[in-house]
Amino acid sequence: MTQISCLIPLYRSQPFFDNICENIDAHLVEDAEILISDRHGLDDTATRLAARYAGETRVRIMSVLDNDDWVGNICALIIASTGKYFRIIPHDDKASRASTMDLVRALEENADAVLAYGIVHAIDLQGAPLPKLNQLNATESPTSKTWELEDALSLFWSNRFLGAFKGVVRADIVRSLPLLIRKTPTLIWSERAWLFALALAGRFQFVPESILIKRYYKGSASSRWDCTPEVLADAVNVMTQYCDVLITDPILRERAKLSLATNGDARIQAMNTGRAHSAYRSLDDLLTQD
Repeated sequence: MTQISCLIPLYRSQPFFDNICENIDAHLVEDAEILISDRHGLDDTATRLAARYAGETRVRIMSVLDNDDWVGNICALIIASTGKYFRIIPHDDKASRASTMDLVRALEENADAVLAYGIVHAIDLQGAPLPKLNQLNATESPTSKTWELEDALSLFWSNRFLGAFKGVVRADIVRSLPLLIRKTPTLIWSERAWLFALALAGRFQFVPESILIKRYYKGSASSRWDCTPEVLADAVNVMTQYCDVLITDPILRERAKLSLATNGDARIQAMNTGRAHSAYRSLDDLLTQD
């Protein structure tokens, strides 16, 4: 069985062609596969990659030009993958083989963990460091084995961990539930809501020695997002849908939905009135209030 599937969604990716090749070359080992998909064909990146890796059976390029959005593109890559684990590698990020294998080993050693993640070093479009945007996860513990509903419920609000596209995911959990990314109406925060779903499905394992290099720049897709109260409400709605699917205990399910609704409403009111974000209210706090 393939151990690790590296999933690379393309969209106007020509400026990052060399970076994509570096990521592919780093992961071209016997027990890996690299799946690449472009649903729009707005440049020749997929064609050039097909030519460069012609005859390389571990590299597969999916050619379906149906103009599907980024969520559909990534979900199709997940469905097509065969690895025990998968890693989504955006075209502008850098993931070394060593960083990936550190995360794979962590999942091998921790059967209850559904996702392993490390730290993030930020760079700009030219590769210069952006230390203020680093995500070092300094409050996390690599030896912690506890994981409760509260960990999942607080995740979206606390900025505790900012992305499933920054780690390695245990594939059988996603396939068996099934647990693909659900779309918000605008697609904004679809990935963050999916991260919440993964947190409901299992524990996250912190691996500080694993480093992802992430680019931040004005032209990136997320930099153009307009995170309005309506967008936040949409994300809360999607997370509530995940609760209905993933939490089998009816009491815990209703408690989780109460937490999402209460914290969501408070944030939306703060956004509408221009106030500072209210503090996150834990489930224990909500259940013990008068």
